[in-house]
Amino acid sequence: MNGLYGVAGFPVLHSKSPELFSLFSGEKGRYGRFLAATEEELRMILTHFPLKGLNITSPLKETALKLADKSDEAARNVGAANLLIREEGLWKACNTDYAAVRAFIRKSGIPKGCRVLIAGAGGAGKAAVLAALHEGMDVFLANRSTSRGEKTADLFKIPLIRWESSWESFRLLICALPRQADPLALHPEFNGIIIDAAYPGSETALRGLKRGLKTFRGEEWLIEQGRASFVLMTHSGPLTGDPGKEGLRSLKKGKPLILTGFMGTGKTALARELQKEGMTHFSTDDEIEKRTALDRHEAFSTLGEKGFRALESDIVKRGELFSYDVIDSGGGLWLDPVNRERIPPEALVLFLWTTPETALKRASDRPLLSGKDKEEIFRLYEARLSSYFSLSDLILATESLSVPEAAGRVKEEMKLSLQEGDEIGR
Repeated sequence: MNGLYGVAGFPVLHSKSPELFSLFSGEKGRYGRFLAATEEELRMILTHFPLKGLNITSPLKETALKLADKSDEAARNVGAANLLIREEGLWKACNTDYAAVRAFIRKSGIPKGCRVLIAGAGGAGKAAVLAALHEGMDVFLANRSTSRGEKTADLFKIPLIRWESSWESFRLLICALPRQADPLALHPEFNGIIIDAAYPGSETALRGLKRGLKTFRGEEWLIEQGRASFVLMTHSGPLTGDPGKEGLRSLKKGKPLILTGFMGTGKTALARELQKEGMTHFSTDDEIEKRTALDRHEAFSTLGEKGFRALESDIVKRGELFSYDVIDSGGGLWLDPVNRERIPPEALVLFLWTTPETALKRASDRPLLSGKDKEEIFRLYEARLSSYFSLSDLILATESLSVPEAAGRVKEEMKLSLQEGDEIGR
């Protein structure tokens, strides 16, 4: 299995997809989180980043379907995709929530023709409706917003019941609501099986388990759709049958924020913008200028690359930089495995990415690139790409973002990473 894979959305640090991919593949460093919120950013990633597969989370599921060259039946009928796979140079949109729900309906053991209620008319709810219909069930929909519920019910030609109506006659409830929702509190008469989409700590799942109802939790949904995504992306089966729903943890990092990436991707500009907003800032290049009394470019030319890297390594070894909020580091510093090993586990490594053309345009005057032709520079870029990718916790395409926009995006993501996410199936 070769290639790079990832997940894109905003927020995205809460995503469990990287951990699932590592468990299923037995490899680390081949799956990354892309912080992306707009069609332009997603298009840039799909067009220029060498990916073989990309999971999609909010708010890009409908956009992913729009940008895809082709799609599977589930994605088309649901109107959203949570997976894009590259096939012969084209992107195909898929919906693996649909596959997960079909698997759980079969595990539930209820026979075809039974009455099934879908609670929630969003993307996951639509996938559940389609899956239940294809499993031969008698499907009904309930939604707190009547207008949205009517649209989904009309789309699939199924009955919409009032939220307050009795749920007693349903053998199966598929709940596609946020984890804070607690529909069973309103419906103590429901006594069937539950398939729940939200995690962690979904109120629906917790109440169902307390009442002794057979319940498939959101963590299990996550694993099932993750398994389906892995097979579609890699064309191979997972190495493990079940990674353990209780073993998945959100990524909670934030200090220091380490900026890495190729020359010309905007590391220094972003660090200075974050400093304006109150974050303390350490620049390895500034420290080198202080130690050598030379401009950073002059220091590189005078010391040579080997001497410059040795000075960078000494800065890392002393460890003072890790007490700052933001570290603006040279593009070659973390390529050294000894330096990488010194990164604190709580640090958040942000890989700033642009196309090689843009990087070259912005950094053509750098000493490392002096005397090299375009092909040599692009080979250097490509050689470093996988190292930046494997090191990073988060990837931000800076091509289409202003510096204030990038800073705002990063700060919001870091804030949200300290909260448990309830995104379905990612």
